[in-house]
Parts: sequence; structure tokens; C-alpha cells
Amino acid sequence: PAAAQSRRSDLPSQIRFDRISGETKGSSPPGTGFEFRLAEQGAVTLWLAGVPRGLPPRRLAVFWQALPHQVLPGPRQEGWRMIVPLDWVLRREIPPALVAHLIEGQLLFEPDGDQFNSERERMLRWTADLESREPARLRALELEVEARLFRLSQALPLKRPTAPFAVGAKGPKDKVQRTAAFIAKHFTSPLTTVELGRATGLHPVYLNSLFRRQMGFTPFEFLLRLRLAQALRMLLTTRESVAVVAAGSGFGSMRRLHAVFRERLGETPLGFRKRHPFLPRIHARPAPERPETA
Repeated sequence: PAAAQSRRSDLPSQIRFDRISGETKGSSPPGTGFEFRLAEQGAVTLWLAGVPRGLPPRRLAVFWQALPHQVLPGPRQEGWRMIVPLDWVLRREIPPALVAHLIEGQLLFEPDGDQFNSERERMLRWTADLESREPARLRALELEVEARLFRLSQALPLKRPTAPFAVGAKGPKDKVQRTAAFIAKHFTSPLTTVELGRATGLHPVYLNSLFRRQMGFTPFEFLLRLRLAQALRMLLTTRESVAVVAAGSGFGSMRRLHAVFRERLGETPLGFRKRHPFLPRIHARPAPERPETA
């Protein structure tokens, strides 16, 4: 049927594949998809929502692209990056716990470090499938991406995250990380350059320059991306009105929220909500039941 054929072809038309080669530092524009990263060699540091995370080579990692992030690869970094659209994932029968885990600011790893050869072959095959544009191969690509997400859902931690965008280690010594942690803790409140300077003990101009050099964007761009990610999360996981979403994500007014959505995503908050299925707030995979003992 035509509807089924349309559903089958939507992922290949939206998916983005990049071969990473050499030392490239940067942050991609905020999107709403899920980013898959596989480093063939070379250590990678991912700043995700202000928290530095080490990405070991030869293990697949997945995170939500809407979160402010910056990748700091090593000089010999080689690998692949793939971005899968959010709406495609939500319209498949992917375990909601996996999606909730990622949009709450968590990073997901392939737990088995011996899977690299299989991951590498898969990335090469998916790249060839996309380039072929053959319907049968594109359909196989969709099914394999869906199956890969199912496999990754088995690696979800049993412990629930303490809060969205948790800032991780307490009291970071690094000035940029301390600034990011402060913003992540207070992003729903009004913040000024004076408050950021007072919190970090740095002159606002110097702080702005230091933060941009490390993160790839200014502290207030970081703040804006956190608020946008929170608004997206609320639209996906709650039935709250757009006014409540604007207040709960730190934008303060519906006008400001609408302006940011129009500028960054090309649609309204209500339009985004209508395009995406509702995602119940499931924080983590439930612990397996233990058999009763006599």
C-alpha cells in the first residue's frame, strides 16, 4: 500500500551519515534527532549538557542531539556519525524507556567492547545502502536501525537518573565546567552575566571568551539550548499547555518560546507536539523480578 511505502522510505530521506576523519572540533546546530557515534580509533571527549564524558574508541555511543554538546576528538580520531530523526524513532515500537533515558540527558553505550568489528561492518553496510537508493536495501536499513535500538535498550541502567540534565560530579574545578554546572542547575530561572560572573568569580567578558573557546558557543547559547531541550522534553512527555511549557523550561513567555522554536526548528511548539507521538515519562528499564525463594 502507498501508506506503507511512504512509511518505509521516511528514514533514508532524513538520516544523516558522516565519516569522521582527522581532528575535527565542533558542535552541530541543535536538532532533535539521536546521534550515533562510533570511533574506530582515537579518544573522544563529549561535553553533553555541560558534563565531559569520555567516549572510548571501538564502542557505539548514542545521545540526544537537542542537548548542548561539543565533541573534542583526539588527533587520530577516525569513525562514523549517524543521526536518526526523533519522529521516526517515536513512530516505531522502540522501548519508551530508551527514548526517555536519552532525552533526559543520559549517554548510552554499547556495553560489549568486543562488538566493534560487527559495528564497523554495520556502518559500512548502512552507508552503502543509503548510497544505493535501492528500495529493498533502504528497507533493510530501516529494520536494522530499529533492531539496533532494541539491542541498545537492553543496556539501559536499572537506576533512575536523579533529574533531567544531571550535572554529574559535584564541585567541578574547571571554570567552564563549573559555569556549565551552574547554568544547568538554574536554567529555568532568569540569569544575567553578572550572576554568572559572581558564580564563577570571573569577569563576564573573559568568561564568555573562555566558555566559547572550550564549548564552541557562549554561556547564553548553552543556556538557550538547555531551555529548548527542556521544552522539547516537556512537549513530548507531558500534556501541559504551551504556556506551562514556556514557564517550566525557563523561557518565561509563550512569545519567547514561539520565537525560539520558529528560529531553531522552523515550527511552533504546538506543531512539534502534533507531529510526534506522546512519550510517557518512563525513566529507566524496570529491574527484573526475582523469583521467590522458599
